[in-house]
Amino acid sequence: MISPPNYAAAFRPRDVEYVARQLEPAAPTIDFANYHPRAQQHHQATIRAFYGFRLFDAEAARLLLKEIASMVHSPVKPKVIFGRCVDILIREKIEIPAYARLTKLILCAISRWSQGLASIIKHTLTQDVRALLDSLLTQEPLAGDTVPGRTSAYKLTLMKKLSQSTKPSKIKQRVADLDLAKGLYHQLNWVLQAIALKPEGIRYYAHMVIRSEIFQIVRRDDPDRYLHVVAFIAHQYYRLHDNLVDGLLASLRSFRNGAIREHKEQCYARRERQHEALKTLLSGLEHGLVGTLTTVGNITEDRALSDAEKVTRNRALLAKQETRRLLEKDPVSELKASLVGALGENDYYKIRESKSVWIQNRVSPIPKALTFQGEPGAQPSPTRIHPAQQTGVRTPIICR
Repeated sequence: MISPPNYAAAFRPRDVEYVARQLEPAAPTIDFANYHPRAQQHHQATIRAFYGFRLFDAEAARLLLKEIASMVHSPVKPKVIFGRCVDILIREKIEIPAYARLTKLILCAISRWSQGLASIIKHTLTQDVRALLDSLLTQEPLAGDTVPGRTSAYKLTLMKKLSQSTKPSKIKQRVADLDLAKGLYHQLNWVLQAIALKPEGIRYYAHMVIRSEIFQIVRRDDPDRYLHVVAFIAHQYYRLHDNLVDGLLASLRSFRNGAIREHKEQCYARRERQHEALKTLLSGLEHGLVGTLTTVGNITEDRALSDAEKVTRNRALLAKQETRRLLEKDPVSELKASLVGALGENDYYKIRESKSVWIQNRVSPIPKALTFQGEPGAQPSPTRIHPAQQTGVRTPIICR
């Protein structure tokens, strides 16, 4: 439902002719010069009543401004706000005003919101904090230099890059970045509370800084520039927490998978060795001990030999070095002891112990740098007191 002040200016002649042919193929050409404004108003009222819509009046404008304000605080792109406003008007069965009137409401709401944020930034930032934020827009000297060169990176640019590597050097570098962001965040915490930006708003302004070049940020007005940098610092503070937690989980997962893989390889190698040992044992039993016992049985059952000859031959057979070695050896006990010993070893935990230094180098700096958030109603145990509480150290309470 669109209500422009003049149909001739609102629709193209070709569109009007097309609709006219759809309604009545033999319809004559429509001439808006003979379309009286009174008739136009009457037709608009008739169409609104037929479809159950009401006029876009001051009450509808207040309703729409309230919805626009809630979307602007997020913030949302003007194009998206415009589409949602049209959906809201259709849902409430309100006649959609002209494009210029609707865009004026949206732009005015955005302007008021931006002016409010700029005013808060202007009155809350001290000169020290302004100097601190301005220092992020300066170049950082290269290693070994005292004065930044033409190719030196800006401090703000160095804070944008987040590595996903789990190497100890990369993790320590991100921990140092988190310490820097944490100090800036705590100094700007009261500013963030004053502007009361939602997470979507912080992400919106921070992404503009991440996508922009330094000169584009510097060209902005002071309140607007400081607003973007403050939102960027808060965003990076939360983002570094997430990055380090991801690194912690990835390192632990790699450590566990590596230990399991090495344990499986050892198990397969041990199984092959046991298989070969069992094969050798069975072959020795078959060709050595079993053969000797078979020969003893044959001598014993030979009726052509006297008892004295049987005893003499059996003694001679058992006196052989190979036969004595087989008889003195207990292959069953040795195999049983080997199997029991293999099952009783804690090889998996020994592997994890051998890899402990590897995981410590990657994981130990992360919990020290993170700030954890406890339950609001959690109370310390009356019988056990954490050492940090005994020494008066404040326990971290935030981790996003």
